[in-house]
Amino acid sequence: MDRHYNIYQINCFLHDAKVFYISVGSMIEPLRIHMYYDHKLMFGISDQSPLYPYLCHNPAVSLLAYREDHHYFSYHGTLVFDEEEYSILAKKRSPRLCRYFNETTHFQLKMFHLEKAEAYIYDAFHNSIKAEID
Repeated sequence: MDRHYNIYQINCFLHDAKVFYISVGSMIEPLRIHMYYDHKLMFGISDQSPLYPYLCHNPAVSLLAYREDHHYFSYHGTLVFDEEEYSILAKKRSPRLCRYFNETTHFQLKMFHLEKAEAYIYDAFHNSIKAEID
């Protein structure tokens, strides 16, 4: 196996993990929305999430994902919210998101990516593999 994961493999890893978590300070919340577009690995969160105000004021975050084969993914960096066009694109790619994020519910999808980030994949024996994001 290649010793470096690339962005496509990481996106597949997140798809296989199904649920991953974002942590800021002592708060942790599950995330389910991610996409790779425009050479960025992006994630989505609701503006109604209890974590959202903390993310706006403290952008140093960690993302963690665990897969059934006992591999886990660790991604740390500075959160940057993306333009509204990426939220619209995410809803076009996954129309079921429109059930939750629409004018009736008043929930807005906020897409973000991490900058100045480091990512690692760890196996069951805690061997780390550097993941290439940029």
